[in-house]
Amino acid sequence: MRCSISLLPYLWLPEAYKPDTIMSLKPRPIIRSFILFMREPQFYTYALTGALAFAGLFVYISGSPLLFMNIFKLKHMDGFSHFFRSALLVPARLIHYC
Repeated sequence: MRCSISLLPYLWLPEAYKPDTIMSLKPRPIIRSFILFMREPQFYTYALTGALAFAGLFVYISGSPLLFMNIFKLKHMDGFSHFFRSALLVPARLIHYC
């Protein structure tokens, strides 16, 4: 039954998007365009910004138990998990509404 349900759209629906023949998926053009990106100074700015933001997230995730449980004396059942979750979700919701 599952196979027939999965196969039905494939046989019944028309192809909505034609493959793009302009872009090649061969390794040589991909490597060549990657080297072109690496030569742009602006690439390093964006790559470094993204890497630092992601590293900051990992620093927060790995360092917050030490800070909240040892310094602020929050126990696991007393609310560390709620505080940790709210500290991540509140800024995300504020950014969403801006």
